[in-house]
Amino acid sequence: MIKSVFPIAAIAMIMLSCSNQGNKETHAKSSYSYGLEAGKELYKSNCFSCHNEHTAPSARLAPTMAEVKAAYNLKNEDAFIKNMTAFIKNPTENTAKLPEAVERYGLMPVMKYKDEDLNNMVHYIFNESFSSDSDVSRKEKTLSQMSPAEKGMHYASTTKSVLGKNLMKALKEKGTIGALEFCNTQAMPLTDSMNSLHNVTIKRVSDRPRNKKNKANEEELEAIAFFKEEVKKGNQLKYIIHESEAAYRFYNPIVSNGMCLQCHGTIGKELTPETNAAIKKRYPSDQATGYGSGEIRGIFSVIFPK
Repeated sequence: MIKSVFPIAAIAMIMLSCSNQGNKETHAKSSYSYGLEAGKELYKSNCFSCHNEHTAPSARLAPTMAEVKAAYNLKNEDAFIKNMTAFIKNPTENTAKLPEAVERYGLMPVMKYKDEDLNNMVHYIFNESFSSDSDVSRKEKTLSQMSPAEKGMHYASTTKSVLGKNLMKALKEKGTIGALEFCNTQAMPLTDSMNSLHNVTIKRVSDRPRNKKNKANEEELEAIAFFKEEVKKGNQLKYIIHESEAAYRFYNPIVSNGMCLQCHGTIGKELTPETNAAIKKRYPSDQATGYGSGEIRGIFSVIFPK
């Protein structure tokens, strides 16, 4: 039985949540016609997990979108869209608006979007007000101050951060095949290192695993099915926590985005024949392709003592 379900406060490979609905700034209107709702959904499934302002600083994968937006400092929407889309298509250190963020997080990898989708996302970013660090409390609690749900999220989000930073580094330096090689050889050892660091049990599991070692058990399958139903209903995703006599079991969804689809998307679409062949070579029993953006790809499963 599910003991309690809490709204997501941070992350997400993982986490669909909307940005704050603050007072909108006044900007020069674009001469082009873009889809605001389409952009919002694309932002949630592709950008939010890395640029989420509610993620604790120690677990962030990238600067918050409020920081990114402020760095452009453009009131004209056409100019904003032109400049931001140019960087997303070809991110370089020379054109980065936040060199200190590049030094801290590394340069973002190339994300392959259709022009229409990219324009819609940047249109949404321009018109949305995002919370900044001054709006959101940034004082991180110690473990002793955290609730069980907050502890579960801390263990999951810090593990996601370590994996995400290394994955993006491999993707940037060696491309999709390099990212696949990282997942094949380093993802499990890094996850194990986080287990040792936190003295808990952290796993990434799926109902459609690429590696048989990541196959979900019966209770984890129930959690995955629950999150999939929430997506179908259009509900904000929740994390789940179960309590037993000696421990807590915490489940947090992994949601596919544009970066994930380079290795988990549809063959001939996001997934190239070359990448698919590399996957089959390393994982002959692979089940983890055919996903779309915003779909549940699995969960972080965390067990920790009471």
